[in-house]
Amino acid sequence: MPLTKFDDPMVPTHERLLRFIQRQDSQPQMAAAANALSEQLRFFHWRLEFPEVFERGGFDVVLGNPPWKMLELDPRDFFASRAPEIARAANMNSRERLIRQLADQNPSLLCEYESEKHLIDATQKFVHEGGKFPLSSYGRINLMSLFTELASSISTASGRAGLVLPTGIATDAFNQYLFSGLAQKQRLVQLLGFENESFIFPGVHHAFKFCALTICGESVPVGEPKLVFFCRSFEQLRDGRRYFSLSNKDFMLLNPNTGTCPVFRTGADAEIAKKLYRRVPILQNDQTEKNSWGIKNLLMFMMNTDSHLFRADPDADLVPLYESKLFWQFDHRYATYEGATQAQLNAAILPQLPVSAKISPTASVRPRYWVTISDVRARVGAWNREWVIAFRKITGPVLERTGIFTILPLCGVGDSALIILPEATSDPRLHACLLANLNSLVFDYMARQKIGGVNFNFFALKQLPAIAPETYSDEDVGFIAPRVTELLYTATDLKAFAADIGYNGSPFVWDEIRRATLRGDLDAYYAHLYGLTRDELRYILDPKDVFGSDFPSETFRVLKEHEEKEFGEYRTGRLVLEAFDKLADSSRFRDEMPKRVSTITPPAIPAKAGQ
Repeated sequence: MPLTKFDDPMVPTHERLLRFIQRQDSQPQMAAAANALSEQLRFFHWRLEFPEVFERGGFDVVLGNPPWKMLELDPRDFFASRAPEIARAANMNSRERLIRQLADQNPSLLCEYESEKHLIDATQKFVHEGGKFPLSSYGRINLMSLFTELASSISTASGRAGLVLPTGIATDAFNQYLFSGLAQKQRLVQLLGFENESFIFPGVHHAFKFCALTICGESVPVGEPKLVFFCRSFEQLRDGRRYFSLSNKDFMLLNPNTGTCPVFRTGADAEIAKKLYRRVPILQNDQTEKNSWGIKNLLMFMMNTDSHLFRADPDADLVPLYESKLFWQFDHRYATYEGATQAQLNAAILPQLPVSAKISPTASVRPRYWVTISDVRARVGAWNREWVIAFRKITGPVLERTGIFTILPLCGVGDSALIILPEATSDPRLHACLLANLNSLVFDYMARQKIGGVNFNFFALKQLPAIAPETYSDEDVGFIAPRVTELLYTATDLKAFAADIGYNGSPFVWDEIRRATLRGDLDAYYAHLYGLTRDELRYILDPKDVFGSDFPSETFRVLKEHEEKEFGEYRTGRLVLEAFDKLADSSRFRDEMPKRVSTITPPAIPAKAGQ
């Protein structure tokens, strides 16, 4: 009920409701208003609707395909048909200004909007504070999470619930308490994960991921649930190689901060992951408060709420506002707005800066906006370097690369990219090692097991295993830092980074073949630091190279196909394995090699149809 005036007789305050229940006051206006609201909004109370069911302890079976939508009001959706000019506004500030103008131009539409907004706000407060959804009422609320908790709470102690849901129910940070709560109480029976590439749901985007989740009652716990992801048809559910199981300890080993579910393609992937996590700590452990890099996570500028700070043309005191599509791994000059066609802008795909331009150390990319350097310094706070480490927020587990990190000159960074500031060490050479680690194939392989959708957020990054700074020897730094410097310092605007590393020469010439060799060296070095055997590295490069062409896992398929088309070979695979073999004979890794135990075993025989 909207509280529009003091002591409104229609609003059921606590005192007024208590007097009504105790029959001290009839409260006719309040009762009439409550009944009218109940009719309008169709209030539904499970225990009142099904009293005979809950006298027996709940439902034996709950089945559902609940709404997959956020509990929020998007003005663009509300005004799309009512006032399209508001929905099409360039940014949030412009949209809010147009909405305020409705007070004079169309007050009835404004009243309708405010009423709808109040209803959503009130519902959010009920969910957050009402106590009915203790595990799913965190952060932004998705209705599918509420329905999942509801299904688990209205089932009997020996019952089951089966729901069709987005895969984010198991992988998203907002669902961590719900999913980990079910997992730790051993109420997860199975999760069958699908990609919609074959349009199992015709009206859903092809890249969307969903799952069939089965939950059991508390009196029939399941030790290790059956899990499978990335299926594109029901037929693929019959392939036993796709399945893996995780214990409660495994969930906490692989995702100790959230207890959410990693998304492995096969049991082989699960075993390699567990080996890596037992050997290498995660970047930031919230449970132990271990953050050996002292990483400060930063979202610098929001593209909507900070839009008033953006400038359309460069000036003396302005620096570029970078968006994620402008950079790539070890490359802050990847794409540019200069020369972009309207079709490219509509598709959010910019023209790449050609190699012929990158050969010039003074060439740069053109951003869409600029911001003042003072605003940038205010956002980075105590960070005193003239450069920052940035990574793309929008990604996916089936792209050429999932983790895309680079160093940018000190500049503005929009919310499609995120910033990490490793403040625990002041040695820029170690910062170079961190960047090499984050861009390595091994790290990328692990990131692919954690990205359930298209967002690479801080919570996912924090739970990935990364070599700790104290682990690096002088020999390690001497191998890694110079190669990172050569890959990055190809333009004069990163001179400050090169100087911090200790290099005061001219920028390195952009050479595609040389860069591929340097990256192969770094990928091989990190494969050794992570303790991989040669067969495990071969698997990470291409599982089908180890287990055959019909094996259901893939890692860097898009990268392999791209290189085979361009170079006639999987160049990365060859260079990394050659460098790995060479390093295996070096003094740094020779003694360790015989002690490494491989997790690669012959794949399980696929289950027969119908099993």
